[in-house]
Amino acid sequence: MPPFSGGVLEHSKGGYLRISAGPLRNTYVHIIVAEAKIGRKLRRDEHVHHVDGDERNPAPDNLVVLGEDTHNAVSRKQYWYLKQKYSREEAAWAAFFDVTGKTPTEFDASFDPAELENPAV
Repeated sequence: MPPFSGGVLEHSKGGYLRISAGPLRNTYVHIIVAEAKIGRKLRRDEHVHHVDGDERNPAPDNLVVLGEDTHNAVSRKQYWYLKQKYSREEAAWAAFFDVTGKTPTEFDASFDPAELENPAV
C-alpha cells in the first residue's frame, strides 16, 4: 500500500495538485482556492491563472481568475517571457564558465562563498 500523501496528489499532466480523498476527490487545489478567494464557483468560461507560472503553488496571492481568452493571451505571453529569460540565463552561465575556464562540476566542487566577499585579485 502506498504511503499516505495527506490527500493531495500531483496530477501527472501539468503538475497541478488535486485532492485524492473525500468529497472533493479529483478536484484541483488551485480551483478550490480561487473559488474561495472570489467567493463563488467558477463559471465555465473562467480559468485560474498562476501568476508565477508554478502550477504547484496554489497560494491565493498567486492565483487570478481570468476569462478564457484573456487567460490564453496572458499564459502565452508569460511562457514566451520565461523562455526568453531562461535562454538569457543559460547564455550568461555559459559565458561565465568560458571566462573561468571551469566546468560547472569543477566550479561546484571548488566553490568557496568567502571568495565572493574577498576575491583574490
